[in-house]
Amino acid sequence: MKVSELLTAKQENVEAGERRDTAELNEGVGESEVSDGELRELASNALSGVEKQSSEILSGAEESIKTAGDNVGAAPETIATARAELALDSGLATLGREAKRLAEDAESEIRSVIGSESGGQDEITRHLGESQAAYFERASNLATVFLEKTRGKFFDPYRLREDDLTDNEKSYIAALMREVAHDDRQGIGEQEKRDTEKDLKIIEQSLSAHNFPVVSDYGKEASEAVFERTARRRKLFEVEGSKGSGKRESYWNTLYFPYDTKDTRAAAKDIFDGKTVVLLGGGHSRLREEMEQNDISPREVVNVDPFVSDPEPGADTVVPVSASDTGFIEALRQRGIVEADEILAEYSVPAYLETADEIAQMLRNIDSLLAEGGFARI
Repeated sequence: MKVSELLTAKQENVEAGERRDTAELNEGVGESEVSDGELRELASNALSGVEKQSSEILSGAEESIKTAGDNVGAAPETIATARAELALDSGLATLGREAKRLAEDAESEIRSVIGSESGGQDEITRHLGESQAAYFERASNLATVFLEKTRGKFFDPYRLREDDLTDNEKSYIAALMREVAHDDRQGIGEQEKRDTEKDLKIIEQSLSAHNFPVVSDYGKEASEAVFERTARRRKLFEVEGSKGSGKRESYWNTLYFPYDTKDTRAAAKDIFDGKTVVLLGGGHSRLREEMEQNDISPREVVNVDPFVSDPEPGADTVVPVSASDTGFIEALRQRGIVEADEILAEYSVPAYLETADEIAQMLRNIDSLLAEGGFARI
């Protein structure tokens, strides 16, 4: 079976699983009266269930690629180079994001039931105790559902620019961004704890399925050459300048909010002004430069990446250490970084780590570096 056929088959499996879960949820909602809390729990379980299925399916795709390489006796570096040149990893990453989007659609459908049955309450309002990260996730779903009313179910948010949006769509996004700035800390500790426990459970489910052999024992020089064929110049807002499917991706639209407007950039200014931002695996990032062009003034922007041997002029400060290194914290302290307000690990990290132990060490490093009230966006 060709790789493209394999990925198509895997995606069909994800979609079938999502449709089955959604049908079961709709049947359950239609046959009985349940509380808002029970509906939210159903929605959360749907998201977790489909994400678990997608991690298992992606593991199967990885195993198929590994078996194909073994069958022809290909060396690890040959497989790694082929993966980069054929954009296999971009395909797998796209499949993973699509699975997550389908799961979030199931969650959004349940939430829309909650809104309609509660007399049309304004779902835009940020809930008491709702963390910024949790609200961003919910606001992303709300915005997409709102745009689907006129654009249909299958439009691609990553392809939309501000000029493509109607005045009504931009006004709706502006209203969502005003709620991002509304940060009532009352009761937020317990909600953040529940959000974190949910995310960690999903990560734990994925650890045993992890397999990504790009960074192998054949050395830094070869690995850096392989990485140069991937998306190494991802920007904060702008989407051009990367390779493959990554050309439509930015830190903002993958880790914060899928749409980019003047109002979302104003929200970004509130988030980043005066803050220390640490990128994990940022490649040839120039985020400080882009932030300053948008009137954003971070305290510091640091890129932790062991595969940047010669930083370009104007690039963000590079700390050449792996995010999974036990000397991670000490290396940053030597550069004057004691804690970080925002830690950004794009989808390539921790996917480029080789073992579950390395991923666990990366999470310990993030926990040690993160300032109180800060966010790690992975």
